[in-house]
Amino acid sequence: MRILSFILFITFLHSCTTVEVAKEVTKASESFKTSVKNIINSIEKDKEILEVEKEEEKKLVMEQKKLIKINFLEKTLTSIQTTVGQKPNLSRMDGNTQIVRFDKNDCRLFLFFNSKDSFQNIKYYEIRDSKGNLIIKKDRVQNCYNDLNLS
Repeated sequence: MRILSFILFITFLHSCTTVEVAKEVTKASESFKTSVKNIINSIEKDKEILEVEKEEEKKLVMEQKKLIKINFLEKTLTSIQTTVGQKPNLSRMDGNTQIVRFDKNDCRLFLFFNSKDSFQNIKYYEIRDSKGNLIIKKDRVQNCYNDLNLS
């Protein structure tokens, strides 16, 4: 009889433990679900912010292009080196794109080439300050032109 009581007692304790474990697993899964939802919402907000910033940057580039006197498109690196009077401060390959940068004072002239083209000429360009911001004020663009011997 004692053995039967002992077995029933152990079985009862075991079943109670299983219920407690199930409750804790449910709590943990709900917490995990909430955390994942919060992360997804944060990523979506960041994505929206990046899209807005990308559009603003496009507008700034268009404004800069209106101020720039020299059209670098379709020119070669050699012709730009001759004009600037120096070799690039940076030249690197990024996928199919070659990026070249000329530095003078607070100006950075970025030139982009398609490395797959047989005749490599400039496909895109930007003038930025030393902190990486696009220069869109006419007087600052003119200063960069003077610094880079482009005017």
